[in-house]
Amino acid sequence: MGKYREEYSETTNHISSAVNLANVAIYEGAKNNSAWQGMGTTVAAAWLNGNRLSVAHVGDSRVYLVRAAHIEQLTDDHSVVYEQVKRELITKEEAQTSEMKHLLTRALGSSSEVEVDVDELTLAGGDIIPWFPMMIFSLPSCQHTTLRRHAKRLSIWPTITVVKIT
Repeated sequence: MGKYREEYSETTNHISSAVNLANVAIYEGAKNNSAWQGMGTTVAAAWLNGNRLSVAHVGDSRVYLVRAAHIEQLTDDHSVVYEQVKRELITKEEAQTSEMKHLLTRALGSSSEVEVDVDELTLAGGDIIPWFPMMIFSLPSCQHTTLRRHAKRLSIWPTITVVKIT
C-alpha cells in the first residue's frame, strides 16, 4: 500500500506500506465510530536487517542514532513548530516553550492517505539506536552510562530502550 519507492530497499518499502495500512485502519475506524472522530497518532517504525536500518515515520515520534557518544535525530518532526525552526522564524529554544509545539502537520488517521517519510542507513559497530515508543529490550540501570546521560538530557529516561550494533 502506498507508492513503491525504487530508491529504497524492499524492507523499507514494506514498513512504509505497513504505516500506510495503519493509517487507513485508524481513518476508517474513526469514520465509522463517532467517538473516535478526530483521532490520530504518530509513528516511528524501524527494521534492522543485518547492519542496515530502515526507518518510516509520520508525526513527531522520533528515531535517534548514538554514534561515538554523539546523538543525532534521524527523523524530522511533522509539526508547526519544527517548520518554524526550519524556516528560522523561531529558535530551537523558543520552540521548546511554544504553545504550538505539539500541533502536528502530519499524523496517522487524519486523512485517508498520509505521506510517510522513509530513510535507510548503514550502521557501524558500536552504534546505538535508542528506542522510546516501544520496548525491544531494557537497559540494566548499571550499564551504558553515556547513553543514560544523553537520555537524561533529552528528558526521556527511564523509558529508553536500545539496540546496540556489535
